[in-house]
Amino acid sequence: MPYKLTTTIEPEILRFLVEGVTSPDTVKSYLAEVLAEIKRTGAYRVMIVDNLHGQEIGIGAVTAIASNAIRQLLPHRHKVAYVELNPDHGDATKFGTLVAQNRGANIQFFRNPQDARAWLME
Repeated sequence: MPYKLTTTIEPEILRFLVEGVTSPDTVKSYLAEVLAEIKRTGAYRVMIVDNLHGQEIGIGAVTAIASNAIRQLLPHRHKVAYVELNPDHGDATKFGTLVAQNRGANIQFFRNPQDARAWLME
């Protein structure tokens, strides 16, 4: 599960950049780190910028991963922008975002950080 997660604390936004190879294990691992940092900092506005490469993971894995992450995140009511930079990825990520929304998360899917930032600051 080779990936690199970079965390940046920006004015009013906790920003994560993940780079590496796409796999269910990679996504589970980096989301666990993201959730731990959100809890540690108490951040309300969160941006996750996904720059993973390789084949997009399947809908079933995305559903399971999103459901698990939301169970951990929901008690704290965060505003999360998920930015997918890989033009070959998106369908599963959009579906995962929809799963999270249907379970009560305040999360939106974006293709660029600028639009994500604007939404987070609304």
